[in-house]
Amino acid sequence: SKMTEVRIPSSSSCCFSSPEYARRTLPSSHSSQQPSQLAQASKAHVAPIKRLNVPAKNASFTGKRVSFPVFLLVFSLFCLLFLPAEGLPVVDKRRIRMFWVRHGQSCANIMDTCAAKPPHSNKLLEEVEAALKIFPGGKLAAATLSKEFGVAAATDKEADCTVSIENAELTGGPVVRVHDLYTDPTLTDCARKQSNHAGIAFMKWLRENDIVLDWIASSFLMRAVETARAMFIEPCLGEPPMMNCSHIFRYFNVEPIPYMTERAPPNLTPLQADNTPRPLEEQVKLIEELFGDESRVVQTFGHDWDRYAQNFEKFKALMSAVILPEATWLDWVEPNRADFRNGLEASLPKSMKHEDHFQNVSFTWKDSKFGMDGHYETGPTFSKEEWLNMPDRIVNVVVVGHNQMMMEYCQAGKPPKPNNNAVLEKLFHWEARTDTVDKSYGVRTILREMAEPCRLVMDAPSGADSMASLSLEDVEVCAAPLTVSNFLDLKPKEGDKEAPSKCEALSLKKDAYKIQGEFTEDQRWTLRERDHHRMLKVLDSTEEEFADLKSKGLVPEGLEWADLAGRNTPPSSTNEGVEGEDHEEGGDAEDDKEEEDDDDELEKPAEGAAEL
Repeated sequence: SKMTEVRIPSSSSCCFSSPEYARRTLPSSHSSQQPSQLAQASKAHVAPIKRLNVPAKNASFTGKRVSFPVFLLVFSLFCLLFLPAEGLPVVDKRRIRMFWVRHGQSCANIMDTCAAKPPHSNKLLEEVEAALKIFPGGKLAAATLSKEFGVAAATDKEADCTVSIENAELTGGPVVRVHDLYTDPTLTDCARKQSNHAGIAFMKWLRENDIVLDWIASSFLMRAVETARAMFIEPCLGEPPMMNCSHIFRYFNVEPIPYMTERAPPNLTPLQADNTPRPLEEQVKLIEELFGDESRVVQTFGHDWDRYAQNFEKFKALMSAVILPEATWLDWVEPNRADFRNGLEASLPKSMKHEDHFQNVSFTWKDSKFGMDGHYETGPTFSKEEWLNMPDRIVNVVVVGHNQMMMEYCQAGKPPKPNNNAVLEKLFHWEARTDTVDKSYGVRTILREMAEPCRLVMDAPSGADSMASLSLEDVEVCAAPLTVSNFLDLKPKEGDKEAPSKCEALSLKKDAYKIQGEFTEDQRWTLRERDHHRMLKVLDSTEEEFADLKSKGLVPEGLEWADLAGRNTPPSSTNEGVEGEDHEEGGDAEDDKEEEDDDDELEKPAEGAAEL
C-alpha cells in the first residue's frame, strides 16, 4: 500500500510512536475505517519502524542488547534535545471531488403553475394574507392584499400565482408571486420518494467505483436538508434498508452549512420567503417531527454562522480551512473557528457576483490556536486532465444546493438549470503547509479550482414532467403556511392507493437517473489506464459498436471506421489461382509462412490507430 508520510510540527516530530503519525501513515486500505478502528490499526502498523530497519524485539545499541521500549525512550530524548523547537515543515495535499446535487421539488416549486381563477381565487386571499403576517422579519405584518387584483397569473409567460400587496414599501412594485411568500418550504411527498430513488441510483454507482463519501452537506433551507437526508441517509435505514450502504460513507450525517442558501436573480422579486431559512429552533423542531430520533442532521454551523447568505467564495474558504480538515482528521490544519469566521467576514464582502469568479482571493486572520496568523488564498486553475493525473488522495464531498448557484458557478450563469436531484461534479485541489518562507503564518491553505464547466454525473426526470404528473396525494405535506393544493388543479390518485403515483413512477423508469458519458467507465482508473481501455474498446469494436462509441465521444478525434475496417476482419483463406499439384509441392512450409504473414497482418494496427 502506498504510504503518505506527514511530519508533525512539534518537537517530537521524529518519534514514530506518535498516534497522530500512525494515523496519518495508515495504508489506503484503512482509509475508510472509523477512528476506533484506526486506533486498532495504528497499533499493528509498523511500516515506519521497518523503514529504519529496527529489529522487532531487540536492538543492538552501543554494543549492548537493549529492549525496544528503551531504544524508543532514548530516541525520543534525542528528538527533544536536538530537533529545533518549531519542528519540521508540514505539507499536505488533497484532491477534492464535490458532487453538487440540486434539491428535490419543493412545495413552492410546484406553485409555478397557477390554477386558481376568480371567483374561487378571492377565497384564497385570506390564506395568503395569513402568510404575509408570518413573513420573516415581520416586515409585512401590516400589509394587506388587493381584493380587486385577487389571485391570478401575472402574464401569459408567468404562470405563477400572483397577488398585489398594499400598505407595504416594495422595491419593484406591489405584484409578487405567491410562492415567494411560502417560508422555507419542505419537499413534496413525491419529491421525497423521488429523492430516495435518486440516492439509491447514485450510491450504487459510488459503490461500483469504490468511491467513499467523506462528508455530506446541504444549505440551511429545508428542501436541501430533506433532499440530502432522503438521498443519502434514508435508503440506508429501516428494517430492512432500501439498499446495502456498506463501504459508501466515512461520515454518515448531514451538516447544513453557511454561504450556500439560494438567492433569486437580481430584480426578479422583492420578496424571498421561500429562500429564507426558518429560525433554527423552529427548523430543528420540524426536522424532529419529520424524522424522529434518526434524523442524523447535525447543526454544527447553525448557531454562530450566517444562515441566510449566498457567497461561493466564502464557501470555498470555509471548505478549505474548516470542512476538509474536519472531514479528513487533519487537526493541525483546522483553525480556531471563531477567529477564522471573524477574519472571513471582515475580509470578503457579504455578496459577490459570479462574473468575478476565478479572480484571486486571499486573506489573513489572527488565530489563537496557531499563536500566529492563518492564511487562505486561491491558486491557479487547472483542467480535469491535470486533476486526474495528480497523485494526491481524493476527498469526496456531497453538497445539496440550489439551481441558481449551480448555474452561476458550474455553467457561468448559462441555462439550462439542472433538474431536481441531478448531480454535477466540481473539482478542486487543496494544499496546506507550515513552511512559509517568512514564517509569518501558522498554517497557509491554498485552494485551486477546475476552470472547465462542471460535468453532469447523473441526470434526473424534468421538473415539468413531475409537476404535470402530480396528484393530491403527492402534495399532502404542503399544508403550511399555504395549502398548496388549493392553488393547483389536482385530482386524487387513480387505481390502487398503495401503488406509486404517476409522479413517483417517473423515478422508477429505466434510466430515470442515468449516469452520464465518461462516468459510465470505471472511476478507479488513472487517466492513462482509462484512455488505454477506451482505445482497446475502439480497436476491438464492430462497425455498429464503433458508431455507438463515436456518438458517446469515446473515439479519438480523427479516427474513422475505415481506419480500422481491415483490423477486425480475418483475411481470406482461399488460394485463388493455385492449382492442386503446385500447392501440394509447396509443402507445409509455405502454408506456415502464409499463416505467419496473416498473423502479422492481424497484429499490425491501422495507420491512424498506431499513431494514437
